[in-house]
Amino acid sequence: MSSFGMTREEYENLLGELASRDARCLNPDCDARLSYRASQRGRQALYCDDECRRSTWRRRRSLRASLQAVIESHAMIERPATAQRLRAAEAKLRWLLARYPSDPSAGDEDFDSGQADHPPLSVIFARMDDDWTEEALADAGRFDARMRLKYLNRRERPVPTTPTPEARRRAAIAREQRLEVERLVLAFDT
Repeated sequence: MSSFGMTREEYENLLGELASRDARCLNPDCDARLSYRASQRGRQALYCDDECRRSTWRRRRSLRASLQAVIESHAMIERPATAQRLRAAEAKLRWLLARYPSDPSAGDEDFDSGQADHPPLSVIFARMDDDWTEEALADAGRFDARMRLKYLNRRERPVPTTPTPEARRRAAIAREQRLEVERLVLAFDT
């Protein structure tokens, strides 16, 4: 008879080995050892104490902020260092961050997975419908101003979200043409 794909003897050996094993604190700067609590209820300890846990998260937050600053420095017109040194700093920071656990509940995402700023929903819906209300135009203007300020000293410029008067005129003509086609289809079906 086997349990979990093992023979009884292999299973007993595994349990014996696990009973004597302990683990290191998750703080990369701490050498404390932790034991698995089999008798107490609640979550297992991952850090040796609260101070160790807090210092781990503070250090990780600091490394993430430094990495974000280095990534943003790549696009600056007046870079603080050469591109080669910035890439080396980015690689070193990513290497250091790999030692710190991530917290999915805190919204931790990888920097490469989409750090682009997104326009407000009212602007997205206005683009989809080609229906620019005053609220959508105001939101688009504020978003464009924020992006111009953010990209002020950058090599690349953001694409404006506010439509030009010509684009709004073309959108209105296209909307009228769609409505006319829909009227013709409905008239043809009846």
